[in-house]
Amino acid sequence: LGLWLGLGLAFAENALYFFNFFLSGNSLPILAFAIFTRIIIATLAHGLYGVVMGYYLTKARFNRRMSIRLDIFALVASVIVHGLFNIFFLVSWGVWSVMLLALCFGIVLLWYNDTKNMQVRA
Repeated sequence: LGLWLGLGLAFAENALYFFNFFLSGNSLPILAFAIFTRIIIATLAHGLYGVVMGYYLTKARFNRRMSIRLDIFALVASVIVHGLFNIFFLVSWGVWSVMLLALCFGIVLLWYNDTKNMQVRA
């Protein structure tokens, strides 16, 4: 469900972006770059945000005691990841920085999950 929500948001955001882009009358090379970044990179990124949100919403569904906390964290985590993605593109650090950020975020998530599992088992 989270993936579909993220992709739906990406579709709506891309539709609004291209509507404004065509009205401004930009050139063909700028259009090609915009299509690449918006359709390929931004759509995949929104899918990632939806997966992050869906992960924590699913955890909340099966953990009634921490349900509200996990629901809030699902929203906060996806907004933070989306904000970092936007910041990297606003300061023109490029696609490689976004990929590095996703890798670092995944490593931190795995580390946190492993340390949490070790505390439960100990």
